[in-house]
Amino acid sequence: MHSQWRDVLRSALCSLFAVGQTVFTVFGLAYATGPDVGIDRTTMLWASSVSIAGSTVAIPLLAKLSDRVGRRPVWITGALGCAVTIFGYFWAISVGSIPLIFVAALLTMTLFYSMVNGLWPSFFTEMFAAPVRYSGFAVGTQIGFLIAGFAPVIGWALLGTGVNAWVPVAVFTALCMLVSSVAAFTARETYRVPLAELGRPSTPQE
Repeated sequence: MHSQWRDVLRSALCSLFAVGQTVFTVFGLAYATGPDVGIDRTTMLWASSVSIAGSTVAIPLLAKLSDRVGRRPVWITGALGCAVTIFGYFWAISVGSIPLIFVAALLTMTLFYSMVNGLWPSFFTEMFAAPVRYSGFAVGTQIGFLIAGFAPVIGWALLGTGVNAWVPVAVFTALCMLVSSVAAFTARETYRVPLAELGRPSTPQE
């Protein structure tokens, strides 16, 4: 794994994409149904469930798209899309608009988050050569996922006051998605690279 430490770091930074999901599902639900906003819990559960259910259709289609156009374009589009739409999601919650909450949830989770959520197992493993693939993939992803696990707690620590209390949380989430997209941009494009050549310094670039 020491021979590919850059890829371990890259996969760790890319793994910050998971912050989007934990902030959306855990923090978002608690914030929306809390006393400061007061949206019905059942409504928020429906919004989350519908968007995640839609992902079961979107993920394989978007993963197939990455086989045609490349891993990096799909990943970067998804991460940057989440960075933008998370603001719309929390704004819709803050104004209590149920239709807008559903629309923002579908855009954030069903469309953009599905681009990264369906792609990371192949994208990350393709960064590493076979002898270090398991260890490189495991170490890199768990660093990023560990941070994502604490994202709701970080969100509550950042939460402000008033109608715009959600803004610092959205900024934090967007920054994590931005870091993920930049890390993906620095990765080698691997969707057409033969399996035996993955992780080699001489791997051809697209």
